[in-house]
Amino acid sequence: MKKEGTPSVCAVCGGAYYSPPSHRAKRRACSRACRAKMQSEWQRKDLAQRFWQKVDKSGDCWVWTGALLKTGYGSIRIDKKAMRAHRVAYEICVGPIPDGMLLRHSCDNPPCVNPSHLLPGTTKENVTDAIERGRHLLGEDHPGAKLANASIADIRRDLASGMSGVAVARAYGVSDSHISKIKHGKKRRHS
Repeated sequence: MKKEGTPSVCAVCGGAYYSPPSHRAKRRACSRACRAKMQSEWQRKDLAQRFWQKVDKSGDCWVWTGALLKTGYGSIRIDKKAMRAHRVAYEICVGPIPDGMLLRHSCDNPPCVNPSHLLPGTTKENVTDAIERGRHLLGEDHPGAKLANASIADIRRDLASGMSGVAVARAYGVSDSHISKIKHGKKRRHS
């Protein structure tokens, strides 16, 4: 009885094997051992050569076509450690990222690895960029928000009129520490 699948030839050892229909496009090795050998050889290639093979430079944004994280950023393995693709691109083309800095995308496109779209900056600058561009959920739009924007204005008015934080907390059904954080600008500064 013939096995189901497509007859294929292993890219590593040259042996014949059947590639099941579900793996036809992805599978290029006959066994786990051959796949591990192929992966090992791939990771020993020059980093720049290996990196740029996974980049589509057809548009203004150079899009990473390799593995993506849930956040949409590209990922590449270097010395058995996963690294963000945009950081690797910056280090290949520009140089090391300054200590304590992260890279901000001027194009707001997480898979973009174009070094001219990457700017070193602080976390505060990155958050400010996200707020200005509407990519950061604020106030009642945030899934963790306990109070509506209108309630925040009422709470601030009640606190300004001399009402105690504990009384305001009871009135709105939240903890007094939550009210204290609103009062001191540690929560809901943008509401």
